[in-house]
Amino acid sequence: MGLMCILKKTGKPFILITTHLDPTNENNAQLTQLSQLSHFIDSFAPMCSSGAVPLILAGDFNIPSSSSLYPRLLALISTHATDMTHTPEPTYTGPLAVHFEDKIDYVFSITKLPSGGAAKKISSFKYTLGNINGKENFPLSDHRPLIVDAEW
Repeated sequence: MGLMCILKKTGKPFILITTHLDPTNENNAQLTQLSQLSHFIDSFAPMCSSGAVPLILAGDFNIPSSSSLYPRLLALISTHATDMTHTPEPTYTGPLAVHFEDKIDYVFSITKLPSGGAAKKISSFKYTLGNINGKENFPLSDHRPLIVDAEW
């Protein structure tokens, strides 16, 4: 899913693309999805206005940064993608967490699209790894939220 958003407080536009890749990776499903995602990102090139609008890609990629697929993820989405959530801590806490010693959820800032188009660079950012528990310590999700505060 991709959205062109406008911040109500500042009036600044940005593009937010969210994804959830196949957790099983049967028949190389993740590679197929990454290829489709690359084409989808390129479809926003006209809205990026040659570097005037930032593009953020976020979601559950089900690919640990320690995986052999992680460099392919970066290569397929963009050669100019910054992971705005540099954390070695796991982000998945569900029943299969024993299989993930690393994070599988990411928030990327993309400045160069796969086709060569440009998106605005996010000048500064900070992230927080949130708590999954709501009221009365009830888990709201099996993934820890990645909270990113970005400026452009």
